[in-house]
Amino acid sequence: MKNLKIRNLKTALFSLLILLSLTTFSRNQGKTLSPPFNKVYEIEESDIKKKQISHRCSKKYMSKNNIGLIFSNNKDRSAAINYFKESLILKPNDVYVKFNLANTYLKDNCNENAIVLYLEIINDVKIDKELVKLYLAKAYEQNMQYKKALKYYGSTNRYEGAYNASVIYRNIGEIEKAIEQANRALNLTLTKQLKLEQDIILQLYFI
Repeated sequence: MKNLKIRNLKTALFSLLILLSLTTFSRNQGKTLSPPFNKVYEIEESDIKKKQISHRCSKKYMSKNNIGLIFSNNKDRSAAINYFKESLILKPNDVYVKFNLANTYLKDNCNENAIVLYLEIINDVKIDKELVKLYLAKAYEQNMQYKKALKYYGSTNRYEGAYNASVIYRNIGEIEKAIEQANRALNLTLTKQLKLEQDIILQLYFI
């Protein structure tokens, strides 16, 4: 009976992951997804006026951040990191520059540096907290701190977080938790048709 339950769980999980592969995000079945690095913070002249710092310093701080983004987007991460650091020397607590720097560290697999910065900014109201949790989880995952990765993947309301949690649970053999997270991923992105197919899969294996 126990073996039958395990087989049913594995079959249900496999079916759910096939269903997930029909969604826009998960064409990489069996591996976790990279975070969407399309969110960056370019600083504009209008932002400078609000920040009440000297014009000379502000121009340099803005320019160094924005040049850092250009280098980061062109995969010259070492140069990008240097420019973001120089920007932070001029304005040490700027949450947007820290966010850009943390993302560059993450892409460069400098996970511990990324983790420190994400933890500094995660509760700042100016930043999308759900996105920071997703990036932070990815940094922990890349650093092989899976328990902490699962904590943040499991608490974010983003599809990628639930999907990645499901993959990690499957890889470590916790099938029931993998199914739970696969269901959560589906519920975050489902069309009506996919929702119907998900319900059918669960009824087939858990009646």
